[in-house]
Amino acid sequence: MVKEGQVGKSAGKDNDLVERALLASIVEYSDDAIIGKSLDGTILSWNAAAEKMYGFTAEQAIGQSILVVVPPDRHDEIPKILVRIKRGEAVDHYETKRMSQSGEQFHVSVTVSPIKNPSGEIVGASTIARDISDRKLAEEASQRASEYSRSLIEASAERALLASIVEYSDDAIIGKTLEGTILSWNA
Repeated sequence: MVKEGQVGKSAGKDNDLVERALLASIVEYSDDAIIGKSLDGTILSWNAAAEKMYGFTAEQAIGQSILVVVPPDRHDEIPKILVRIKRGEAVDHYETKRMSQSGEQFHVSVTVSPIKNPSGEIVGASTIARDISDRKLAEEASQRASEYSRSLIEASAERALLASIVEYSDDAIIGKTLEGTILSWNA
């Protein structure tokens, strides 16, 4: 026999289990690396996308310091981020570099948020990382193309200025090769 109030408790527990399973599925099948870590930077959880991005299996990564995926010249970023997390602040779309197990560095955008326990205390941090290497390469290529175009325009303007000086000079100006062949002269 079911006592009064038990049905609601059972349904509530079932809903919690369904919600947890849904959230676990979202994390596991996300294309973004999702990493849970303690407030000292120890990796506590590691999804499949993190395995693909960083090259470490969950078994290899869990229990390690997050510094295992941070290039040595960027180790100072982690304490600064964790200080903000401990204050309850999130770090949104921070662009930086991270490192795979093979040592290859790549551009990422990371969002780091506090993890709170049921009583509201901050007990860790969740990191969502997206590889933005392709976007960065495209930005760099666009920058180089823009600089090249600007240099062509400047060179063209310089040539036009020199051409007008030669054209309107009162002196005879002759352009020759090193062998003495005349290439141009002014009028």
